[in-house]
Amino acid sequence: MPRPANVREPACGKVDFVNTGHVPTTLQHFAATTDTGETSITENGCEDVEVRPGENCQVVLSHIAEEPGRFSGTRRP
Repeated sequence: MPRPANVREPACGKVDFVNTGHVPTTLQHFAATTDTGETSITENGCEDVEVRPGENCQVVLSHIAEEPGRFSGTRRP
């Protein structure tokens, strides 16, 4: 369960990218964005790294909320 954070205080979390395909892939030029608050990638173990089938890489995100409430992220193609 995510840890609550106060408004205008950073909350961090890890995201695993898993290659579920059959060929190696390389993630390039991606960013964290949000409609409210400030979101950024603070540690990036994925960009320009070849991820073989079944393997994963990880990024750490930081989000600073501007208003109370839940925050979630989604992947956009």
